[in-house]
Amino acid sequence: LRLEDKIDSSVSVEMPAKIGDKIEKNAPALIVHYNEDKQLGAALPYLARCFEVSASAEKRKLILGSIE
Repeated sequence: LRLEDKIDSSVSVEMPAKIGDKIEKNAPALIVHYNEDKQLGAALPYLARCFEVSASAEKRKLILGSIE
């Protein structure tokens, strides 16, 4: 990404599931909105590396600690 690149605001990624959420079979873990097939093709290798699917996951705490 370069400063002179235009950003297409109609292209986005939705994540309906959060870390630790159970995902039902065939339910989307990720929804990609795109305008051209080549955009999706270029993004898929990066998006595939963003996820790890396992039989279980531990829920993370929203607040890890506080500073006094």
